[in-house]
Amino acid sequence: GGLTPARSEAGYSVAGLSSVGSEFGRTPSRDAFGINEADNWSDVSGLPPAAAKRLQKQRREALAAQLAALPAPSNEYKIVMPELEPAESGEGEGDGLYPDGFEEDAQDTLERQDAAAEAERQAELAKRSAALRRELPRPLVVNREEMLAPPSGADAAGLDAAEEIRAADQLLRAEMVRMLEADAASYPVPGAPELKGKKRRPLRPLPEEDMAAASAMLHEETVSLAAAAPPLDEASVRAAAEAAGGELSYVPSLQRYAPIASVPPAEALQAPQQALQLLKNFMARDAKRAGKAEKKLDVLLGGYKKRAAALSKEIEAQHAAVAERRIELACFEALRGREALAGPQRAEELSELLSVQTSKEEELQARYAELLRTRDSLRQQLRTRAEAA
Repeated sequence: GGLTPARSEAGYSVAGLSSVGSEFGRTPSRDAFGINEADNWSDVSGLPPAAAKRLQKQRREALAAQLAALPAPSNEYKIVMPELEPAESGEGEGDGLYPDGFEEDAQDTLERQDAAAEAERQAELAKRSAALRRELPRPLVVNREEMLAPPSGADAAGLDAAEEIRAADQLLRAEMVRMLEADAASYPVPGAPELKGKKRRPLRPLPEEDMAAASAMLHEETVSLAAAAPPLDEASVRAAAEAAGGELSYVPSLQRYAPIASVPPAEALQAPQQALQLLKNFMARDAKRAGKAEKKLDVLLGGYKKRAAALSKEIEAQHAAVAERRIELACFEALRGREALAGPQRAEELSELLSVQTSKEEELQARYAELLRTRDSLRQQLRTRAEAA
């Protein structure tokens, strides 16, 4: 029992393991594939190699036989859907359902809601004044007294001839002040002081027919005035704007803009002083903001600055090395040019020296050969005389 192998007709086997197609373990009815094998026979490390291979082969064959005994899969599908009752006309609209009764997709719902919100925003924007729709500049403080004051000078003389024109001008000025005050109360300009007292209610929107008629009349009058008056160039328009701006100035004693000619000289002198002080305050504020921004940038970009300084030094060193190498290259190129000119001459001189040396060597070799022959001859004579004696 245990891990001791027992010999059978098929070779080695382990207690608890049956033949091919049998069931393993203590619960064969619930463990037909031998997933939860017992620890007493799952370890084959103590078996001989041949017995371990044979055991693994038996397990694979048993598993393959059991898998083969499984029924073949049948790829048959049946889709069951509930029968939906036909939706009545008008049902499902506006409640997230399509006209056919199906639920609306989430993406379609978001798009429909965004389109409805955009249409509502455009409709609300169309009810506002042209200054708000076109995002034109508006005054920080609405100067009611200055805007409602009747024109003076040449304009007043021209209006005296027609009382109706004067009354119409006053009506236009009053309506303009009402619109500016209503816009300032509902949509205040950034940086404007807080309004004191009771805020003005928003203006009652006019019917679209009246707005269209007023726009048509204004367009016709604009076209007629443009046709009657000569076209203005940019220089004349700029000069007129500068002249109109020079006539008005902010008077500190009155705390509003007023014509310079209508205030005493002492108060008129305070206007440029006030403007200068205002510019100084703006400069001090901007300088303070710039200092804070510089500190934040120093903290944020400190590492980059150090890295940039190190790379700058390295680049300068590389540039210096490149310049030095260029000087060396120029020197070597000059030497190469000189060597190219002197090389053939030196080669010719060496060739002459070689020829002279070769001739000398040939003469010396001939002299040496002659001396060798003389030596051999003298030795032969000496041997002959020695033999004769």
